[in-house]
Amino acid sequence: MIGIASGKGGVGKTTVAINIAYALGEIGRKTLAIDVDIALPNLDLYTGLEKPMITLLDLLNNTSDYKHAIYRMTDNLDLLPCGSSLHAMQEMDINNLKEVVEEVSNAYEYVILDIAAGLSKFTIVPITLSQEVCLVVNPEPASIQDAQKVIAVTKFAGSHLCGVVVNRCRKKQHEKDAEARLGVPVLGCIREDKEIRRSIEEKTPIVVWKPGSAASKSFNSIVRKICGEYTSQNQNFRGKLIGRGL
Repeated sequence: MIGIASGKGGVGKTTVAINIAYALGEIGRKTLAIDVDIALPNLDLYTGLEKPMITLLDLLNNTSDYKHAIYRMTDNLDLLPCGSSLHAMQEMDINNLKEVVEEVSNAYEYVILDIAAGLSKFTIVPITLSQEVCLVVNPEPASIQDAQKVIAVTKFAGSHLCGVVVNRCRKKQHEKDAEARLGVPVLGCIREDKEIRRSIEEKTPIVVWKPGSAASKSFNSIVRKICGEYTSQNQNFRGKLIGRGL
């Protein structure tokens, strides 16, 4: 269970989340990507999944079975999107997320949670459920500063911070600066690349759109590191929840 989080919005967190999910699928890992950005969900838009009928909101509201809310993207990747209905969002209880995630995660090797930016209950609950948290930052000072708060919350929640991805990195020094200021290892840097913007417009992750690109190679390198870290830190998800009294 790997949560992709960020302190500041607009840093490319969803781009990182969906490319990590697709890259895991590409190397044969059975993966589920879940959009848990309840207020501003858009993970489905990055994949070309148009207006899914049944979503995470329906599961949180207990109005549908989870099997109807999971959509097959590739042979090894499924997606659980989150709807945009304001009425459904008002009716749902975020505290039901633990039960939903526990139920849907059993069939997968990896579950990627695209977590809302910032710090709110919609952020803290998914972080608490994550066995690993990957933090996405930009080189800008505001992004680094906000990320420090997310690091503090992650440690308080008892989740393991596996590292930081520096997105829209323009020079090597940005990686060193982020690592020094955050005190967390950098898993990799995603360089500025116009093909990433094109892949978003085409609703196809860059690791599929341009698998030989520098950005795709960076994502694949990050995934290899995450796999190694996750394997060494992994524990039974149900045991973790019971241990926390959830």
